[in-house]
Amino acid sequence: MNSANRMDGPGREASRGWRVLIANAWGGNRGDEAMLNTVNRLLRSIAPDVSVAVMPFRNEDLDIDRDMKVERTRIGEYWYAEIPRGMHAALNSRVPRKLAKLVTTALHRTGSLADEALVRPYDLILSAPQGPTLGDMYNAKERIIEPLRLAQRLGKPYMILAVSAGPFEQATASDGLVQSVLQGAERIIVREEVSLGHLRDKFPSLSNVGAAIDIVYALPWSLDGKPAAERERYDAFMAELGDDATGVCISMTPARKPTNPFDRDAYLTQFTALMDHVLARTEGKILLFPHLAFDMPALERIQARVTRPDRVRILPPALDSDFQRDAISRTGFFISSRYHPTIFAIQAGRPFLCIKNQFKVEGMMAKIGLGDVPSCWQDESLDAYRQAFDAAWDGRVALEAQTREAAGRAHDMAAVYRDVLLQAHRAWRSGPGVPTEMVEASAA
Repeated sequence: MNSANRMDGPGREASRGWRVLIANAWGGNRGDEAMLNTVNRLLRSIAPDVSVAVMPFRNEDLDIDRDMKVERTRIGEYWYAEIPRGMHAALNSRVPRKLAKLVTTALHRTGSLADEALVRPYDLILSAPQGPTLGDMYNAKERIIEPLRLAQRLGKPYMILAVSAGPFEQATASDGLVQSVLQGAERIIVREEVSLGHLRDKFPSLSNVGAAIDIVYALPWSLDGKPAAERERYDAFMAELGDDATGVCISMTPARKPTNPFDRDAYLTQFTALMDHVLARTEGKILLFPHLAFDMPALERIQARVTRPDRVRILPPALDSDFQRDAISRTGFFISSRYHPTIFAIQAGRPFLCIKNQFKVEGMMAKIGLGDVPSCWQDESLDAYRQAFDAAWDGRVALEAQTREAAGRAHDMAAVYRDVLLQAHRAWRSGPGVPTEMVEASAA
């Protein structure tokens, strides 16, 4: 038989591998990159020959697995129509309203057709992973929904996985469109119960939505395949640091809500004072982690202004999310001010202090049995920072055991992601009209 016609189970040719598009992908920090890598690795554990493409939500660098294609033909922020900002107002002020509507409608339709062509080659569209853009926290839900609406129109299966959902306004003009697209998804899995609550409050008829945990918990990090020279430099750096270091991640964004005020200088002054307190209470070095692309100037400022700069190091910023997760596992204690570094510390079984920045951190920790561990909020006082650190540091032995148990629970919860992707692959292999049971039998 001609190999080009050989079937990979009922309904699909072996020469035609599974093609998956991850739309609305966030990046620019090591946590989002870890999520993208986890999605990719889960897909490849199911179908080693899968073709995975990533469409960034913003035009930013993505330091992710090299076997993923980054699709920059269209960027998520400009889905639907690339109409320059201000054009709507300019049209409305200079031409009659009906003519302006015709022009903008034509531009929308042109962009929509181009986007259809981009979505069409793929067998599965994933809107994953991302922050709380479902809801009105970032006023971006229409742009998030658009690639899924196109998939729905083309009859392509799509899922929303590993996302957060912020609060919705009472009523918006797009509610009907959003609900239609959400209801058409194969599955919607959010990361926290609070996100599930927001969705069910707004769209109580949704029957395909559930809550799990962050997808990063589904798989451990791996340094396999990293360049040998890079690993040697990393190992030398960590050896010089010692095994009693305190890892630290800052947060250069507002606490609780992205629209809240944020005084950068006041925050860094307070955080530097906390680092002096840590240096006074511990004997090892402090290792600062550049989690976001723009963290380095702030980390360098902290290093320069502490009382003992000789005891402070900064992890090389070129090291990717796998190296960051591995480095956290080699610290003796960790202080996290962001969501994913907290997850990295839990997954590594490290005792830690969480300086909470977002609602999803609190919900995630409570869900896996860490709701009562010492913590504080980013916008609290220096005294609150110090007291929370002292409580976590003094109880670090028991906290480590509690964290390891929580990591196991989180891993079990995250198993749902592989399950739903496996179901999607089986459905693709079966093809139209072929029962999934036949595919499962052929694979057995």
